[in-house]
Amino acid sequence: ILSPAEDSVADRIITTSDLLMPFVMVSTSDAIFRFTLDDTKKAQNVFSSGLKTVFIGFFVFAILSPLMKTVYFLSSYVFLIVIYVIFGIFRTITTNFVRSLGYVTLFAIDGLLANLTTIGFNILLLSKYKMGYYGFVYANIFCNSL
Repeated sequence: ILSPAEDSVADRIITTSDLLMPFVMVSTSDAIFRFTLDDTKKAQNVFSSGLKTVFIGFFVFAILSPLMKTVYFLSSYVFLIVIYVIFGIFRTITTNFVRSLGYVTLFAIDGLLANLTTIGFNILLLSKYKMGYYGFVYANIFCNSL
């Protein structure tokens, strides 16, 4: 469904996004997981503080994201990278929070549903709408947004 060139572009976008996420969220998802495990009574405060930290990271990322246009192999994909990073971070934070509260079954079901929705969106966007690498990346973004 994807040509080798399209697969390469999709891989570049997703790999770059995955590399940027820990820097943008300053590893907040790990902190939320760890500190919620320590004291579930303060879970709401930990989550709120984590979200505030992530929003600051988003703000800095949004300001610095135009710098990616100077990198020749990323310049055409900055918008997709930014959107992928934003939704990926929210998914990571919320799933780690759920897991830290002890809802391991819900966490596992979420992972299963995420895989199924990614497959479904890929089939829809790649096979039916023939969107190429955009469809592949958007399928991942849509999955992370659910």
